[in-house]
Amino acid sequence: MLTSVALSIYIEQNVMDNPIYGDRTCQWFWGMVSSLGLGTADDRHFDVGAVIFILNRFMNREYEPNGKGGLFTVDNPDCDMRDIEIWWQATRYLNQQLR
Repeated sequence: MLTSVALSIYIEQNVMDNPIYGDRTCQWFWGMVSSLGLGTADDRHFDVGAVIFILNRFMNREYEPNGKGGLFTVDNPDCDMRDIEIWWQATRYLNQQLR
């Protein structure tokens, strides 16, 4: 998850910085957490086995072709998200957010 934090900071500071919207680092981070399938995990709803499964699925690139289960889910991707690097997945996600 540390990578997600660093990537969120990088996206905000170097790609999506816009004073009109303010700091959206948390938005980028929680978007990744939700895409992974961990958005509902909290202290009362935490299953270690489920988290390990989700993270292994991500690390092994066994998520869906549109990125669901990975860091970035997009609608109607132009390629299989499992076949491209995380940064290129991020650019597709961010382009979708700009539309």
